Amino acid sequence: MTYISDLLAAGRTCSFEFFPPKTDDAARALEQTIAELEPLDPSFVSVTYGAGGSTRERTRDVVINIERNIGITAMAHLTCVGHTRAQLDSLLDEYKAAGVSNILALAGDPIVDDNGVVAESEFEFAMELVELIKEKSGFSIGVAAHPEGHPRSEDLYSDRRHLADKLNVADFAITQFFFEAEPYLRLVDGLSA
Repeated sequence: MTYISDLLAAGRTCSFEFFPPKTDDAARALEQTIAELEPLDPSFVSVTYGAGGSTRERTRDVVINIERNIGITAMAHLTCVGHTRAQLDSLLDEYKAAGVSNILALAGDPIVDDNGVVAESEFEFAMELVELIKEKSGFSIGVAAHPEGHPRSEDLYSDRRHLADKLNVADFAITQFFFEAEPYLRLVDGLSA
Protein backbone atom coordinates (compact mmCIF):
# COMPACT_ATOMS: atom_id res chain seq x y z
CA MET A 1 0.00 0.00 0.00
CA THR A 2 1.55 3.26 -1.15
CA TYR A 3 0.30 6.59 0.16
CA ILE A 4 0.56 9.54 -2.22
CA SER A 5 1.37 11.75 0.76
CA ASP A 6 4.56 9.67 1.24
CA LEU A 7 5.45 9.93 -2.45
CA LEU A 8 5.06 13.71 -2.31
CA ALA A 9 7.17 13.94 0.84
CA ALA A 10 9.94 11.97 -0.90
CA GLY A 11 10.30 14.49 -3.73
CA ARG A 12 9.11 15.32 -7.21
CA THR A 13 6.32 13.22 -8.67
CA CYS A 14 4.75 12.65 -12.06
CA SER A 15 1.16 11.50 -12.43
CA PHE A 16 -1.54 10.98 -15.02
CA GLU A 17 -5.25 11.64 -14.69
CA PHE A 18 -7.84 9.56 -16.51
CA PHE A 19 -11.55 9.91 -17.10
CA PRO A 20 -13.48 6.72 -16.40
CA PRO A 21 -14.45 5.00 -19.66
CA LYS A 22 -18.14 4.95 -20.57
CA THR A 23 -18.08 1.76 -22.63
CA ASP A 24 -16.34 -1.59 -22.52
CA ASP A 25 -14.39 -0.67 -25.67
CA ALA A 26 -13.23 2.54 -24.01
CA ALA A 27 -12.23 0.52 -20.93
CA ARG A 28 -10.01 -1.69 -23.09
CA ALA A 29 -8.54 1.41 -24.76
CA LEU A 30 -7.79 2.89 -21.33
CA GLU A 31 -5.98 -0.29 -20.27
CA GLN A 32 -3.91 -0.10 -23.46
CA THR A 33 -3.13 3.57 -22.81
CA ILE A 34 -2.02 2.81 -19.26
CA ALA A 35 0.20 0.00 -20.55
CA GLU A 36 1.78 2.41 -23.05
CA LEU A 37 2.38 5.02 -20.32
CA GLU A 38 3.72 2.53 -17.78
CA PRO A 39 7.35 2.76 -19.04
CA LEU A 40 7.27 6.45 -18.04
CA ASP A 41 7.07 5.18 -14.44
CA PRO A 42 4.34 7.47 -13.12
CA SER A 43 4.37 8.02 -9.36
CA PHE A 44 0.61 7.51 -9.37
CA VAL A 45 -2.48 7.89 -11.52
CA SER A 46 -5.88 9.28 -10.66
CA VAL A 47 -9.34 8.58 -12.01
CA THR A 48 -11.99 11.31 -12.12
CA TYR A 49 -15.56 11.05 -10.90
CA GLY A 50 -18.58 12.03 -12.98
CA ALA A 51 -21.07 14.67 -11.93
CA GLY A 52 -23.21 13.46 -9.06
CA GLY A 53 -21.50 10.10 -9.08
CA SER A 54 -22.67 9.30 -12.61
CA THR A 55 -19.50 7.24 -13.13
CA ARG A 56 -19.22 5.95 -9.55
CA GLU A 57 -19.05 2.26 -10.46
CA ARG A 58 -16.76 2.77 -13.43
CA THR A 59 -14.42 4.99 -11.42
CA ARG A 60 -14.35 2.41 -8.64
CA ASP A 61 -13.74 -0.48 -11.03
CA VAL A 62 -10.96 1.31 -12.93
CA VAL A 63 -9.17 2.42 -9.75
CA ILE A 64 -9.35 -1.06 -8.22
CA ASN A 65 -8.15 -2.67 -11.48
CA ILE A 66 -5.18 -0.30 -11.73
CA GLU A 67 -4.22 -0.86 -8.09
CA ARG A 68 -4.68 -4.66 -8.09
CA ASN A 69 -3.80 -5.79 -11.60
CA ILE A 70 -1.57 -3.14 -13.12
CA GLY A 71 0.38 -2.33 -9.99
CA ILE A 72 0.46 1.45 -10.25
CA THR A 73 -0.59 3.47 -7.23
CA ALA A 74 -4.08 4.77 -7.99
CA MET A 75 -6.11 7.60 -6.50
CA ALA A 76 -9.88 7.75 -6.74
CA HIS A 77 -11.59 11.10 -7.11
CA LEU A 78 -14.69 11.17 -4.91
CA THR A 79 -17.37 13.83 -4.71
CA CYS A 80 -19.89 14.24 -1.93
CA VAL A 81 -22.60 16.02 -3.95
CA GLY A 82 -25.56 13.77 -4.70
CA HIS A 83 -24.66 11.10 -2.16
CA THR A 84 -25.76 10.15 1.30
CA ARG A 85 -23.29 9.53 4.08
CA ALA A 86 -24.20 5.83 3.91
CA GLN A 87 -23.37 5.68 0.18
CA LEU A 88 -20.03 7.39 0.75
CA ASP A 89 -19.28 5.11 3.71
CA SER A 90 -20.02 2.06 1.59
CA LEU A 91 -17.83 3.22 -1.29
CA LEU A 92 -14.94 4.01 1.07
CA ASP A 93 -15.30 0.54 2.60
CA GLU A 94 -15.11 -0.98 -0.89
CA TYR A 95 -11.96 0.98 -1.66
CA LYS A 96 -10.35 0.00 1.63
CA ALA A 97 -11.19 -3.69 1.14
CA ALA A 98 -9.65 -3.55 -2.36
CA GLY A 99 -6.41 -2.00 -1.09
CA VAL A 100 -7.03 1.48 -2.51
CA SER A 101 -5.49 3.94 -0.06
CA ASN A 102 -5.64 7.31 -1.86
CA ILE A 103 -8.71 9.52 -2.26
CA LEU A 104 -9.07 13.00 -3.76
CA ALA A 105 -11.99 14.46 -1.77
CA LEU A 106 -14.07 16.96 -3.73
CA ALA A 107 -17.40 18.66 -3.21
CA GLY A 108 -18.41 18.24 -6.85
CA ASP A 109 -20.61 20.42 -8.98
CA PRO A 110 -24.19 20.89 -7.81
CA ILE A 111 -26.63 18.57 -9.57
CA VAL A 112 -29.35 20.57 -11.31
CA ASP A 113 -32.35 18.89 -12.92
CA ASP A 114 -34.03 19.98 -16.16
CA ASN A 115 -36.21 22.43 -14.20
CA GLY A 116 -33.22 24.17 -12.62
CA VAL A 117 -33.80 22.60 -9.21
CA VAL A 118 -30.61 21.75 -7.31
CA ALA A 119 -30.62 18.22 -5.88
CA GLU A 120 -30.17 17.90 -2.15
CA SER A 121 -27.06 16.25 -0.78
CA GLU A 122 -26.27 15.15 2.73
CA PHE A 123 -22.88 16.85 2.46
CA GLU A 124 -22.42 20.20 0.75
CA PHE A 125 -18.72 20.87 1.19
CA ALA A 126 -15.53 18.92 0.51
CA MET A 127 -14.48 19.49 4.13
CA GLU A 128 -17.35 17.27 5.28
CA LEU A 129 -16.12 14.49 2.99
CA VAL A 130 -12.52 14.97 4.14
CA GLU A 131 -13.65 14.54 7.76
CA LEU A 132 -15.61 11.38 6.89
CA ILE A 133 -12.60 9.87 5.10
CA LYS A 134 -10.35 10.77 8.03
CA GLU A 135 -12.75 8.96 10.40
CA LYS A 136 -12.35 5.81 8.31
CA SER A 137 -8.52 5.97 8.67
CA GLY A 138 -6.12 4.20 6.36
CA PHE A 139 -6.41 6.69 3.50
CA SER A 140 -4.10 9.38 2.18
CA ILE A 141 -6.46 12.28 1.50
CA GLY A 142 -6.00 14.89 -1.19
CA VAL A 143 -8.07 18.02 -1.73
CA ALA A 144 -8.45 20.52 -4.55
CA ALA A 145 -6.65 23.86 -4.53
CA HIS A 146 -7.63 26.70 -6.83
CA PRO A 147 -4.78 29.16 -7.49
CA GLU A 148 -7.24 31.74 -8.82
CA GLY A 149 -9.96 30.89 -6.29
CA HIS A 150 -12.85 28.46 -6.50
CA PRO A 151 -15.62 29.73 -8.79
CA ARG A 152 -18.18 29.48 -5.97
CA SER A 153 -16.01 31.18 -3.32
CA GLU A 154 -17.05 34.57 -2.00
CA ASP A 155 -13.54 35.91 -2.49
CA LEU A 156 -9.91 34.81 -2.59
CA TYR A 157 -9.46 35.25 1.17
CA SER A 158 -12.36 32.92 2.04
CA ASP A 159 -11.16 30.44 -0.58
CA ARG A 160 -7.69 30.32 1.04
CA ARG A 161 -9.24 30.00 4.49
CA HIS A 162 -11.33 26.99 3.35
CA LEU A 163 -8.28 25.40 1.72
CA ALA A 164 -6.22 25.88 4.90
CA ASP A 165 -9.02 24.27 6.92
CA LYS A 166 -9.10 21.27 4.56
CA LEU A 167 -5.31 20.93 4.72
CA ASN A 168 -5.45 20.81 8.51
CA VAL A 169 -7.21 17.45 8.07
CA ALA A 170 -6.11 16.24 4.62
CA ASP A 171 -2.61 15.21 3.58
CA PHE A 172 -2.03 17.18 0.38
CA ALA A 173 -3.64 19.39 -2.25
CA ILE A 174 -3.67 19.17 -6.02
CA THR A 175 -4.30 22.35 -7.98
CA GLN A 176 -6.73 22.94 -10.75
CA PHE A 177 -4.83 23.71 -13.95
CA PHE A 178 -3.58 27.22 -14.36
CA PHE A 179 -1.87 29.17 -17.11
CA GLU A 180 0.02 31.80 -15.13
CA ALA A 181 2.51 30.93 -12.38
CA GLU A 182 1.81 34.06 -10.33
CA PRO A 183 -1.54 32.94 -8.83
CA TYR A 184 0.03 29.62 -7.85
CA LEU A 185 2.99 31.33 -6.20
CA ARG A 186 0.61 33.62 -4.29
CA LEU A 187 -1.35 30.55 -3.16
CA VAL A 188 1.79 28.83 -1.86
CA ASP A 189 3.05 32.01 -0.18
CA GLY A 190 -0.34 32.63 1.40
CA LEU A 191 -0.55 29.13 2.82
CA SER A 192 3.02 29.34 4.11
CA ALA A 193 2.34 32.57 6.03
